Amino acid sequence: MLKATTYLSPSSNLYQQPHTPTVYRKQLVPCTPNANRRSLRVSFPSNLICGPTRKSAALKVCNVLIDRYPVTRGAIDSGATDHFLPTTYHRDNHQATSNGMKVKCANNSIMTSTSTDVLSLAKLPPLARTCHKFDDVSTPLLSVEKLCDNDLHVLFSQNKVTVTDKAPILTGTTAHTLPRVNALQRVNQINPIGNTAGMATAASAYEVQTVAALTNFFHMTLGSPSIPEWINCINNNWFKSWPGLSADRVRKHCTKKEQTTLGNQKMIKKNVRTSNIIDLSVRKERIELKKKLHDIGTFLIDGNDMKQLIAMDLPGRYPVTSARGHKYIMVMYDYDTNYINAVPIKSRKSSELVAAFKFCYDELKERGFTARVLRLDNEISTELIAAIREQNLEYQIVSPGDHRLNHAERAIQTFKSKLIAFREGADPSFPKNCWDLFVTQTVLAMNLMRPSRINPLISAYTLIHGEFDFNRTPMAPVGCKVIVHDRRGERGSWSNHGSHGFYIERAPHHYRNYTCYMRDTKQNRISNTVEFFPSQCSLPKVTPIDRLALVLQDLHQVLSQPPSDFPFLNQGTDLHTAITAIQKILCLQVDDTATKVPTSPVPPPRYTKPTKKALLLLPIRHHVPTNIHIPTAKSQRPKKVQRLNRYNRYPMVQQPQKPNKFSNGYSKAVEHLQPNFAFRASGAVWDDSLNKMAKYRDLINHKDPVIKNRWLQSGENEFARLFQGYGETEEVDVLDWIRKGDVPRNKQVTYPRYVVAVRPEKSEPYRTRITAGGDRIDYKGNVTTHTASMETIKMHWNSVVSTPGAKYCTADISNMYLCSLLPDEEYVRFKYDMIPPNIIKHYSLDKLVVNGFVYAKIKKAWYGLKQSGKIAHDDLVQHLEKYGYVKEKRTDGLFSHKERDINFTLVVDDFGIKYTDKADVEHLVTALRDKYPLKVDWKAEQYIGIHLKWNYIDREVICSMDGYVEQALKEFNHIIPKQLHSGPSKIDRPDYGAKVQYVKEDLTNNLDEDQIKFIQRVTGKFLFYARAIDDTMLHAINDIASSTANGTEATLAATRYFLNYAASNPNGQIIYRASDMILRIDSDAVYLVRPEARSGAGGYHYLGSKDGTLFNGPILVLAKIIKNVMASAAEAEVAGIYLNATEAVSERNCLIDMGHPQPPTPIKTDNTTARGIITGTIKQKRSKAIDMRFYWLKDRFEQKQFDYVWGPGIENLADYPTKHHSGKHHSTVRPIYLYIKNKSPKTIQGCVELLAR
Repeated sequence: MLKATTYLSPSSNLYQQPHTPTVYRKQLVPCTPNANRRSLRVSFPSNLICGPTRKSAALKVCNVLIDRYPVTRGAIDSGATDHFLPTTYHRDNHQATSNGMKVKCANNSIMTSTSTDVLSLAKLPPLARTCHKFDDVSTPLLSVEKLCDNDLHVLFSQNKVTVTDKAPILTGTTAHTLPRVNALQRVNQINPIGNTAGMATAASAYEVQTVAALTNFFHMTLGSPSIPEWINCINNNWFKSWPGLSADRVRKHCTKKEQTTLGNQKMIKKNVRTSNIIDLSVRKERIELKKKLHDIGTFLIDGNDMKQLIAMDLPGRYPVTSARGHKYIMVMYDYDTNYINAVPIKSRKSSELVAAFKFCYDELKERGFTARVLRLDNEISTELIAAIREQNLEYQIVSPGDHRLNHAERAIQTFKSKLIAFREGADPSFPKNCWDLFVTQTVLAMNLMRPSRINPLISAYTLIHGEFDFNRTPMAPVGCKVIVHDRRGERGSWSNHGSHGFYIERAPHHYRNYTCYMRDTKQNRISNTVEFFPSQCSLPKVTPIDRLALVLQDLHQVLSQPPSDFPFLNQGTDLHTAITAIQKILCLQVDDTATKVPTSPVPPPRYTKPTKKALLLLPIRHHVPTNIHIPTAKSQRPKKVQRLNRYNRYPMVQQPQKPNKFSNGYSKAVEHLQPNFAFRASGAVWDDSLNKMAKYRDLINHKDPVIKNRWLQSGENEFARLFQGYGETEEVDVLDWIRKGDVPRNKQVTYPRYVVAVRPEKSEPYRTRITAGGDRIDYKGNVTTHTASMETIKMHWNSVVSTPGAKYCTADISNMYLCSLLPDEEYVRFKYDMIPPNIIKHYSLDKLVVNGFVYAKIKKAWYGLKQSGKIAHDDLVQHLEKYGYVKEKRTDGLFSHKERDINFTLVVDDFGIKYTDKADVEHLVTALRDKYPLKVDWKAEQYIGIHLKWNYIDREVICSMDGYVEQALKEFNHIIPKQLHSGPSKIDRPDYGAKVQYVKEDLTNNLDEDQIKFIQRVTGKFLFYARAIDDTMLHAINDIASSTANGTEATLAATRYFLNYAASNPNGQIIYRASDMILRIDSDAVYLVRPEARSGAGGYHYLGSKDGTLFNGPILVLAKIIKNVMASAAEAEVAGIYLNATEAVSERNCLIDMGHPQPPTPIKTDNTTARGIITGTIKQKRSKAIDMRFYWLKDRFEQKQFDYVWGPGIENLADYPTKHHSGKHHSTVRPIYLYIKNKSPKTIQGCVELLAR
């Protein structure tokens, strides 16, 4: 059976012909449509799908897929002069040729054959069997001309083609309906007549090639494991995320490889085939008895039954020292999880052993698996024993030379076998001294196939790390030769677009990236644009047809063995959503009817029938009606001539579908994706069915009754709280319904604002909150409320991890504002149609409605009123003071008790509490609950929107805002970029070598008001996230915000580039470690880099150790524009120091209030002139601006508040937020400014090493 696409001769004449069999010799070969298409139809067993409607829907989805992507089985070509086959065809007489046949194609390109062969069709004459093979041909072609030249006859009928001599030799049947205008015959199956011994079996060649290549590619990726072992793991669903991988495909296509034998070959066992004579009757009785006896039982694993045993050992020295100096590999084995870990080390010294032990054991401990006993050999040191005791482990030393008791010995054998298999599967040109780069993927692949002892149904890797998602972090064969793409900004104008390297491991913290070892730089590089060139296996190239075949095979397998509760089309299920999406793609309506073609008269298409000139060597495309006119987005009439490209040389007639802005491709789609400026994201939630951020009015009028009733219930609860209760919801008694005439004439009536949110962590996840429109109220009093700043909160967290025995919890007052009375009442009116019907009925509001509004009196400090915050805050402070909690005078939002060892930060109604005795917290909780409803979170997992992960053992806390960026991107309707962005802004490189650096003017068009508001929303949304977590965004946000007032298209482009960076790096983290709470500051400035000859200042504030070696997460990263024009770089540096020092004054006061006295705060600068000016070692003429800063800094220096020190620029952490950088620099320093596990440095020296790269 041959798979092919049928081709049409350029010399053929096109005409119609009746459906009668005709014999042709060297002439036109017409064909007729075939209405019988059941050969490729899909059918389901009736017991799988209930009801004719659902069965029809399932059949329609599958069959329309088949119709859209026809699988062509073979071709009889009346225009080809010879048999042309792909190079993958290998039969009886394969011969390579250096001077192959040259063939001119329809696009005027020349292809040359690489070899010749013969068709394995014995009935054909010898001369008719010869064929030529081409790299450019993907589907076989049988030449009608060549068959007829060898005195054969080709007979075509409606649905059959026959090649005859004196008797039939070859027959074929058609499989698809073809338009009568195409004079050629598409063949589904070619069968030799008579003896089939010599039949060509190329029918499944293409499918086998693709699936086999994919299967063997995965086999090499896993280090060529034993095929039966691999199949067993696949049957256990340990590889369910690997696309296209199944046990049946492995049995059918996976080949035995030398690497498996080289890594796992063992000496033949003894007594396998005995030469002694065995009584057959006794043997038969034993077999029958064994069949009758079998064990039945269940087991449970109790935590007390676990051995809690780990073992470690070193195999012999590797013969080659690696380029990184590694000579040995330390292997650790955990008995209960059956997990094997390994790490390369440089020597057998104690320091190396201790570091390797901590690395491997920390990985287990972070996942919650701790041991009780460590078993190791007799080669140990006192340092290693000390490290083991630090982990509260017992250790057992095995006898010298006894390898049976140390479980690590067997683990070493397994690891060595896997590493050898990986090594032998690498490209021959892979450096021999880079063997240590194989260790990471060796450990991963090995544990993916090892069952856990705790739960044998899952692998050891899954138990430790969770499910492995191949689609998120794909892998490839280790040591495979690759070419990694070089970005335009990182390569020369005429340089290669990629660099040579070798794949070494996945990129676990990057989405769909690979880690590669670069041949020229000898460094590792992570990229998502990698081309593989494997030498030990074929590279799978899966076309859309192949993907469709795999999907249909999987679909058939699932439907053949459905689960007991098979929910085929239940509303709201994932399966229903997926089928609905397919129906949209296939232009099907939900009610299983085809999309109707508009009945309005339309002009006929200009292209009706191809002329003789247009008949090139063309592949047949899927037939669609030719009398349908589809208007495009740009024009209401089709184009005169459509471009004929290499793959589509027939002008395509599109399927009838609704025209949209994206008809012209992705590039045109981007142009039409303008932000929805009229939308205001706050107070709305994302609704998938509406495909937008839905407000309260949208939700209570939703077309889905479930969603509608859910939010009506939420609205009822809020109205009940604000008024006098309803149902089970208790009243807060904030408002009273009144008549319109009860509103005083001197009072302005405001409006309510409805805010909806989904808060899964709350007891009421679907929340509606109604606040007052404060802009309508004319209030003249003081409304200032002082809460804790971001810097105060971060220093408070540092204080918790740096104080021995201290812990942290949070508390939240529910409806704090509503517990305070207004001194003067206000008034509001509600739209009648926004009030839930049950509330209207309960309060008889139909009697109070006037012109569609119902009026109410505000009695308490309702949210939204200008004065509410001030009134509620003052009431809370007075209430706390009764119980001994006082506000610190120098630090806003920081409270402490007069006698108890407890302090907390306050942001509106959220408390962040540091304590050493739980009784102190209970005292505070009792005091607050005396007046307010209060909720306490003892784990302190979140505060002011920041997620916290506390580690009181190591005295660390990791801060993040998971999901914040994704939600923001949805609000701005931003498309996720296909290519990851390493930096938040583009770098504007100077003109190197030029004597004069000219200012680059922005000549792009100005933005309108809506576009400027869009940019303001973006900068406002991400400014909080950048100040709280991701300080790598600060410089870009500052740059965009400073240009917004006079924004241009370049500003909008910079904003979109920034959003691409946010989408590429959505979940940043920072970490705070225990320190001596000594404030340290790095200061830097850039001269004349901002618009209007302005300069910029940067700073990095953190809490470190007394000796200055500890590195910590930032409490403040400064990125500002210096308002005054600076006369020199030194003056800009002085201004930068001044801005950092003014921020440091409040930070010092806050630390002192928290109980951490401060020595003179060191401010590091890399400018000796600026330091000399401030300290008095250098004198110069000063402007009035620098004169003021000079005396201010000098006075603080004499008061011993600050100490100005010099440090080299490479060590200055404030350089990063002052300017734009290349993507490579952003990637290099990202572990400094954000926390990345196992990459972020803990010391200043570690930062210096990263900055020096």
